[in-house]
Amino acid sequence: MKDGGPAFPHDSINQNPGGFADCEPGMSLRQWYAGQALIGLLLGASVPTGYVKYLSGGHVDYPATAHAIADAMIKEGETK
Repeated sequence: MKDGGPAFPHDSINQNPGGFADCEPGMSLRQWYAGQALIGLLLGASVPTGYVKYLSGGHVDYPATAHAIADAMIKEGETK
């Protein structure tokens, strides 16, 4: 699965933000998107039904839903 690459790459050796050779990638773009989506979900944002994931008891699985949204955002970004 594609993760969109690093969200905030940082070259810690040369202090060159544009240089990716010796970077510490940190979180992926997918993780960043999922975190942002989770904030919206917890604040009550409406989500198209196709993205909402449920636990066995019928409750919303917030992490899985956030990652489904993140995956859609990565996919959309690839088409541009």
